[in-house]
Amino acid sequence: MTLCLCASLLGCAGDAPAVGHQDVAVDLVEFSPTPVGCNVSEDGGLRVLSCSDGTVVSWSAGNEGAGCTVTTATGLALLCEDGSGAVLPEIVDGSTCTVTQEADGSATLRCSDGTSLALTPGADEPPLAGGAVAGSASRYGDLERDGIRVTIVETDETLLTNAAGEFVTAELPVGYYTLRFESDGYAAETLRNVGVLGGNRRIEEVVLRRGTRILTEGNLELTHTAPTGGVFLFQRFVEDYGRSLFFEGNMPSIISTSSSQYSTPMLFWRNDDIAVIFENPIVAFEPTTRRLWSLGNHLSDALLDPSGEWLLNGGIRRVSDGSLHPVSGSYLDLAFSADSLTLYGRENATNVLYAIDCASGVRTKVISEPLSVFVPSATDPDVVLATARVALQTELVEYDLGTNTRTLLLDHSVSELVSPRTANAWVWQDVDALYFHDRATRATLLLGNSTGSSIESPGGDELLIRTSTHELSHVDLASQTTTVVSVDYERREPLEDLFVNDDLLIFRELSSQPSTPDGTLVVYELSTQTRAVLTEQASTDRWQVSPSTQRIAFRTFPSGEVFVFDRATAQLTPTGLIAAPEQWLLVGEEQVVALAADSEARLWSANLVAGTKTLLDDSVTTLAHDGQSLYYTISQPTQPYERRRDGLWTLGALP
Repeated sequence: MTLCLCASLLGCAGDAPAVGHQDVAVDLVEFSPTPVGCNVSEDGGLRVLSCSDGTVVSWSAGNEGAGCTVTTATGLALLCEDGSGAVLPEIVDGSTCTVTQEADGSATLRCSDGTSLALTPGADEPPLAGGAVAGSASRYGDLERDGIRVTIVETDETLLTNAAGEFVTAELPVGYYTLRFESDGYAAETLRNVGVLGGNRRIEEVVLRRGTRILTEGNLELTHTAPTGGVFLFQRFVEDYGRSLFFEGNMPSIISTSSSQYSTPMLFWRNDDIAVIFENPIVAFEPTTRRLWSLGNHLSDALLDPSGEWLLNGGIRRVSDGSLHPVSGSYLDLAFSADSLTLYGRENATNVLYAIDCASGVRTKVISEPLSVFVPSATDPDVVLATARVALQTELVEYDLGTNTRTLLLDHSVSELVSPRTANAWVWQDVDALYFHDRATRATLLLGNSTGSSIESPGGDELLIRTSTHELSHVDLASQTTTVVSVDYERREPLEDLFVNDDLLIFRELSSQPSTPDGTLVVYELSTQTRAVLTEQASTDRWQVSPSTQRIAFRTFPSGEVFVFDRATAQLTPTGLIAAPEQWLLVGEEQVVALAADSEARLWSANLVAGTKTLLDDSVTTLAHDGQSLYYTISQPTQPYERRRDGLWTLGALP
């Protein structure tokens, strides 16, 4: 509850009110419905409010006017300008309370929920004391324990452990603190809410491991934006005893639990505030919530079951306030409304559409007709376009859920649906033609021919279509223009994988020798309609792009050598690393790492700017990075009970 303390009125009986007092906003735990005995005592110029429910607040008797606030920087603590303070129990939102002076000189706490507490003078109690934090730390598998950095986040004090791995902090004020343990080459460990109250505190030993916890501040890179308005990130993973490292190119993340019951997962969120949370739906096992560690402001989690269906057996979490609203049901498709306030879901088995309120998690059936495909409007949060099954016929229907109207657009189904972001319109593919439908005029225009299901859009306004067997075209929905991008498009990659961002495409074209797996690798800029050929002997594996999109790395065939193309200078540079590596990564703007495909499994790094080549490690099995740090697993057959340990190099530490 919020307790507004008029500090001058909290003095012991008989004390004279201070001049120029001010109200002090203090958050305390919610008191019980019946009065709790509280005493106000004075000791050494410090006044202490002590209640039988454990509430303790202290302030300087000679400076009641000092501003006081409740902070979570050091846990839940009361901190005043005059240096006084106190640790508070857990804060619970509740009623507004005030303290008033009674005629007999005592003080009374009165709250809007009916709570009334008498604050009477009591026996002197000693002020709350701070203390030091002591403990020890070690590196897993390493006998040397000195030099581990221990940082107190709130005070920015950093200590180093001694030869025994021990440390002792300086005297700390009363409060809760966060301790971070770091050592080069090891994943950092963090202890939160280490309380210091009434003396010294000793913590248990902290063991640093290589990569068992991965923390990063980088945001996830989006591989493409679905026409439904949701964002999907497809990832591969490697399990490591209860933790799974997911990565797609250069974007790893980590979840708290793992399960072998599922195939490749899919992440789904709308913006920095709303995330969809999924749980393990298999009732034969203990339900496990898969929670994704925070990457920037994105908190998200999702799973696909083996059949490839969406499963929503969890809820909707808001990052801004941490709220989690349970949601029932299992859904084949999920998509957010234009205003992000509603999550639409096509229910499994019934195929009817539900609207899930993101603020409460409550779901409401909004379309009872079975749907096969749907897409919410990107401009109107109440409008949905869907193919509906009515009797024995499939229809293309626009539903306005706000006005409860149904508009029939076509008497047959279509294969693709898109809602542009900047136009009040729909785009669909009917047989082998692409159409643009203006919602205001109800006019339908032909955009061009398109073979098969070939519409893809990174953001709703840019489309790629195959206009013939090997012809690739770009459609700008804002201007309703179609431009041929390539007449020799090699169709190995799905169209959504060609987008680097809204303006940049990378794709392969047919080789001059169709019997070989190599091909021409092309980078194409949509805004300028310019193209650059990177190589005519591109390997079949995936190219990689630096965070600024200025450098593109790829392997050639048949040598397997890794090259880097600089878009600014149009220069192609060999990395000079091992030929035909087992795995390789472009890390940041300047580093390329490659894993040798031999029995020693050595990991090499090349600095593109300095022109240097460095051996990082051996016995390496898996690579991943997040644009800031490189992660890799190392095989350890000599330790049968710990068959993997993970390595971590930050970009700053890369040789």
